[in-house]
Amino acid sequence: MPFVRAIAAAMVAVCLQPAWAARPLATDDTGVIGSGDCEFEASRTVARLGVDRTGETGAALACGVGFGTQLGLGYGQARGPEGRARGVALTAKAGLWSGAGDDAPSLAVSGAVGWGRAAGQSWEREASEVRLLGTWPVRHAFIHANLGHARSHTGGPKATVWGLALEHQPAQLAGLGWAPLVEVYGDDRGDRWVNFGVRTTVWPDRLFVDLAHARQQAPDKARVWNAGLRLAF
Repeated sequence: MPFVRAIAAAMVAVCLQPAWAARPLATDDTGVIGSGDCEFEASRTVARLGVDRTGETGAALACGVGFGTQLGLGYGQARGPEGRARGVALTAKAGLWSGAGDDAPSLAVSGAVGWGRAAGQSWEREASEVRLLGTWPVRHAFIHANLGHARSHTGGPKATVWGLALEHQPAQLAGLGWAPLVEVYGDDRGDRWVNFGVRTTVWPDRLFVDLAHARQQAPDKARVWNAGLRLAF
């Protein structure tokens, strides 16, 4: 796969992750945006593998549409050693089951389809995926688990995707809420990743900023830094 095509595929993979409430995790939670409410995200990602460096800027908007469902649109642009690529994705998430109380176990399902465009090429459908999501409360924290199926529409292999994350409840410091996060995720076609991050509550229930660092568990370890924000309105 030419490097510029690889950039496009990676860009679509970023857009496909419908982790609106869970960023900077790649593992999604079961939270669904309420009807009539929306969330906007913006992010900046830098990936390094050896001497190669790729920078990506993305934005996404998701809104609750009722019946325990949300719909979203994501867009991203990446630039690497061999050119620029763009990706866009449509995403959806719906609640399936929830126990009694605010901090009860719950299940949800998410789906996404994405299109990509490498430099000098036309837009084409790149990938699609569906995931089963679970969230379980534990003492002062939440465990999130994902299991799903991803399909490439450009000749690549199908894959089983998975993720397991621990999200600690925010601790108050300097007037802000600080929530540490850790996860491991991957698929059955490649190497797993380990991700560490922190989400800061700037404005309760409204504005959050985050920073994370992920490392691929492979001989030639790729490293990714990700920073972003989420605004609920």
